[in-house]
Amino acid sequence: MPVLAPPGDEPPVEEAFAAEVFLVVDTGWKDSSGRGVVDVFGGFTWGWQIRRVPAG
Repeated sequence: MPVLAPPGDEPPVEEAFAAEVFLVVDTGWKDSSGRGVVDVFGGFTWGWQIRRVPAG
């Protein structure tokens, strides 16, 4: 959640957030070892990074 720093306080030097989301389906099948089989159709990564840079 974005937060404004009070006057006189320095913002964080570096802050980052990353998330991954995938579209999957449980097939209801089991492989030869008894583990469930899941089909993964795709996904994406989303996020941001904040860095302080010198002015000028």
